[in-house]
Amino acid sequence: MTVLVGGRYQLEAQIGQGGMGIVHRAVDTRTGQIVAIKQLRRDTTSARPELIERFLREAEALRELNHPNIVRAFGTVVEGKEHFIIMDYVKGRDLRQYLQQYGRLSIVQTVRIGLEVADALTRAHYLKIVHRDLKPANILITDDGVPRLTDFGVAYFTGYERVTDASVALGTPHYMAPELLRGDLPDFRADIWSLGVILFELLAGKHPFHADSITELLMNIVASDPPDLETIREDVPVALADLIYRMLIKDHDARIPSIRLVGTELEPILQLLTLGGRRITPLATPVISPGDAETTPDSKRSVRNNLPAIPAPFVGRDSMIGELVSLLNLPDVRLLTITGTGGVGKSRLAVEVAHRIAELSADSSDPLLARYSHGVFWVPLANLSRPELLSGAIASAIGLRYAPGGDQIEQLTNYLRSKSILLVIDSADQALGGIGLLADLLNISPHLKIMATSRTRLKLMGETTYMLEGLWIEPDATPEQIVETSAYALFLVSARRANPNFSPSTHDVRKIAEIIGAVSGLPLGIEMAAAWVNQLSVDEIAAEVAESLDFLSRDNDNRHGSLRAVFEQSWALLSDDERHTVTNLAVFRGRFSRAAGQKVAQATLRQLMSLVNKGILRRSPDSDIYHIDRLTRQFAEERLNDSPDAPAIRDAHMEYYLHALADRLPRLYTGDQRETMRAIHLDTGNVRAAWFRAVKYARYELLDMAVATLAVNFEMVGQYDEAENVVSAAVESVERLDATPARDAALSHLLMWYAILQSNDGDPVKAEAALERAEALLNEESTELHLAVLALAQGLVYLNFGNPVDARPCLAQAVDLYRMLGPRPEVGRTQILLGRAYYFRLGADAMDLNEARRILTEARDECERIGDEYGLANSLFCLGTVAMYAAEIEQTINLLRRAEAAARRFGGLHLAANALNNLGYALLDAGRISEARETAEENLAIRRDQGIPLLIAWALFACAQIDFADGTYMQGIARATEGLTLVEHTNHLDWVVNMLYARGLCQWVVGDLAGAAKGFDRMLDVAREIEDIDNQCLALTQRGAVAYAEDDLAGAQERFASSAELARSINDPNLIAYNRVWSGIVLLDMEDYEEAQRSLIDALEYLTDDSAQRLSYTWMEMNRYDTITLAHSTLANIALRIGNLTSARERLWLAMRAAQRIGGARITLRTLSSVAELLLLRGDLLHALEWCGALLSSPAAGAIYQRPLLAIVDRIQPLLSFEEFDAALEHGRMLSLDQLMNKANSVLRHG
Repeated sequence: MTVLVGGRYQLEAQIGQGGMGIVHRAVDTRTGQIVAIKQLRRDTTSARPELIERFLREAEALRELNHPNIVRAFGTVVEGKEHFIIMDYVKGRDLRQYLQQYGRLSIVQTVRIGLEVADALTRAHYLKIVHRDLKPANILITDDGVPRLTDFGVAYFTGYERVTDASVALGTPHYMAPELLRGDLPDFRADIWSLGVILFELLAGKHPFHADSITELLMNIVASDPPDLETIREDVPVALADLIYRMLIKDHDARIPSIRLVGTELEPILQLLTLGGRRITPLATPVISPGDAETTPDSKRSVRNNLPAIPAPFVGRDSMIGELVSLLNLPDVRLLTITGTGGVGKSRLAVEVAHRIAELSADSSDPLLARYSHGVFWVPLANLSRPELLSGAIASAIGLRYAPGGDQIEQLTNYLRSKSILLVIDSADQALGGIGLLADLLNISPHLKIMATSRTRLKLMGETTYMLEGLWIEPDATPEQIVETSAYALFLVSARRANPNFSPSTHDVRKIAEIIGAVSGLPLGIEMAAAWVNQLSVDEIAAEVAESLDFLSRDNDNRHGSLRAVFEQSWALLSDDERHTVTNLAVFRGRFSRAAGQKVAQATLRQLMSLVNKGILRRSPDSDIYHIDRLTRQFAEERLNDSPDAPAIRDAHMEYYLHALADRLPRLYTGDQRETMRAIHLDTGNVRAAWFRAVKYARYELLDMAVATLAVNFEMVGQYDEAENVVSAAVESVERLDATPARDAALSHLLMWYAILQSNDGDPVKAEAALERAEALLNEESTELHLAVLALAQGLVYLNFGNPVDARPCLAQAVDLYRMLGPRPEVGRTQILLGRAYYFRLGADAMDLNEARRILTEARDECERIGDEYGLANSLFCLGTVAMYAAEIEQTINLLRRAEAAARRFGGLHLAANALNNLGYALLDAGRISEARETAEENLAIRRDQGIPLLIAWALFACAQIDFADGTYMQGIARATEGLTLVEHTNHLDWVVNMLYARGLCQWVVGDLAGAAKGFDRMLDVAREIEDIDNQCLALTQRGAVAYAEDDLAGAQERFASSAELARSINDPNLIAYNRVWSGIVLLDMEDYEEAQRSLIDALEYLTDDSAQRLSYTWMEMNRYDTITLAHSTLANIALRIGNLTSARERLWLAMRAAQRIGGARITLRTLSSVAELLLLRGDLLHALEWCGALLSSPAAGAIYQRPLLAIVDRIQPLLSFEEFDAALEHGRMLSLDQLMNKANSVLRHG
């Protein structure tokens, strides 16, 4: 009998059956497509009608999921009491059938299936759906091998199901997570467990908790560790076995927390298996940053932070969190120190408080809670080797990248000065020698607050201390009272991590209270003692702790002694192999990767897992990073110090991390650069220990190998002082060795990098001396790579301290040498430096913009090809600067905006500010004054944050030039004066020249002729001192302009002549043209109209020829168009003097067009002044007077521009009645410059 469902689907055969439904193969009679139809069994719905709602939710979920690895649903059909879901028909078999046929799958097949199922579950979890019945039978495999997840019949829909329904154990027991078997609410981690079981089964060919009975199976799931997968199948990659073990952690809080992270770890394993590839020695696996993490609709909001992830739920001390938050909200509490003995939980409490504050601060509706708008930052100091490194640790935490050339503490204080930030300084007692910095920061930064953890008070002014004691239980507490305490809750949670079935009796409860009292209520002691429940009874634990305490009672600090007692007992419970492993692990500074533990300490994966279970180590759920508590490490290090293996272990540690650094060099140039920098940063303690051990023992071969990575990384993160310190320490160490060819070659290489670091606006004398020594030490042991680095260093020193033209052959040689060495990642960045050498700090005669563009385009393409964001941002910035010099304004703006965006993506604020600086000039050249000002102000804000005087002065100079263009002259004077103060007592005399020029222009316009004259005279002297001919010309020309304003025409002519001679000596057409225009102005006043016209027309002939332009460091498009308007306006004035109004109108029309091209209130006002003269000579007195009223009332009308306007007013006044005169002036005052410009266009067009 033919059965049609929904009038179109013809059932053909039953292909599956489960407890809730039957699956049929069917044909869509309308399309001929084969489909699968799931039918809800009526015998189940009669007893449980809520299953209908679940069935319909499954259909809706399948429609929403819409993922290539999930079976699709097309719709639902309801016919009477029958319910159907119409789905894709998957031709093939399910994964269970594959296992039955093959026993186990290949590693590649397993990883590929795991990756695709993880991708499918990622989609489900994003939609808040927990599958809850993940098993091989519910993973269909298509004929072409693609896994398709099916059967969401018992899925848990977060936020929809009733708690009573959710706690019912649904699913297949073999694949259910322990927490579901205990009746806990399901969450996404239950699916992670199930997938872990499946992956284990696919690799091993058997279930990890296999048993002969269901009861025994369930006991194994809840209580037994999985077998050693590496023993069962030796070809399993360690990374894959490690991932599966983390998926099968019974404590769901310690299990890898996100299915997306599972996929993230499976992907590189698959790539390594299928594509091969060189294994990179891992330093550490970086934790996914908040910006990269998967977000769901109910994700918590928080302000910017770098807070460590919370590894497990916080037990107890909830009231303390509230107290500390309240204290920090008090205006007078600026420094809050949580004090207490080691192991009392200071750091853990501080993390919780910081997370709470970060979340509360995101609620801007409450000003009390939103005070930390710029972020909450964790500054860990446990592994700080020297107190003077405190400023660098704070800078790293807040994401401040130091710019080259400035005092780093000054940069830090300037950055924090206006910020509303909470710094959480963990283990502040490690930096007591430099702790005064915190007081300085609090004094300078009114909105900064600091929460510190320390074993002792910091003894700083205004410090508020919060003494943290252990988690006490009253001696006479009853069992009922004990189980309500935080201390007991912590013991129970910790014990159940080791043994999920731990269920203490009333007697045990009393003994637990004894244990807690014996360890002084210290959380670390409680957690370590609780971890023994897998090996000892509660009575035995209590006895062992008491016995150890008696033995250790000589310890002066009873609390510290109680922790030592717990550690001693934990030590006793370890096997000999585990004790050996823990001793070796003490070499690490707080954290280490799985690979590092295996390589340095010979720790197997099983041993590491066992030490986690026993509370000796902590494992990050979302990475392969292990942590060893500071106190535990100290106890273990005592044994390492007594071990004969200690030198070998420390050498292994040194060699591992320095080899890892060397391996990481290419990745600092590629798409992995941010992750690589983060990994190096997180392992700073280990890297520093390794480097300085190599320094101590003068292991020059290791220092030679790793120095490039260390220097490049420090440069990219802006830690220039730190880079110089570590490299100079290496140089000094290696210098003490007897000279050998190998030693000399390594020392030469170290000196090259020292010179490169000094070239970042450091000390030119030190840089040149280092280079000279490096070159002298070259010998037969020096490599081609050493020669490339030498050429790079020489080029950089020339580029930054000498003549950039001299840098070209050195940098070109460096590029060639890097290319000869193969596909080296340094090529692109070296090309950027070579491209800069064709325009940087050069006059028009020395620039070669075409060559610069060619080289920089190659560099950009190379950086894009290898994914070098840092290099890409630099190349775009340089290309934008070249386009600006070539007067390609729109191209300039586009390139510089891209450079800024790339720099911000990378986190390079210094480079972003460079781009903003030049972008401001480009926008000014384009006549977009308001955008230019906004950009320049943003750049200035960043520079003030960085705190480097030279960079602040650079930004102030740009702002002052915009002020001059926009008519805000007094602000320009203030900016230039501030900039001059910052640079005049430095070696940067070129910037003294720039500041004097910017200030002098504004002083001249406002009529401070004496101040302007003095400034331009000093500018000329300084420019002569540094042999800067371009600026000598400008100083002479502007000094001549001042003399002209003082009616000293002879003095003006003399200076213009001197300037012209200098300009001709360097063949600079811009400065020659600028001089001719000013000479024409003086000749006009001397009534030599013919010579004035000749001079002005000669200048315009060059200035208006776009193809002839040669922009330079001192001459941009805004200078060109400013000079064009001045020339046309002067020619118009000549025409007015000789009565040729038509010619005057034509010249003013050309002047107006040039003024509109460049924009700005000053140039607009100056041009409009000549129109007023035209109106007067035409006899249009009222309009001329209105014109003067409008211009004189403009803020841009400086004294120098008011003089001709007031002269016109004086000429008109006798010719009009008082009423007419006053009304015309008043009407003019109501007109804006824009309105006047429109009127001028009409006057000049139509006469």
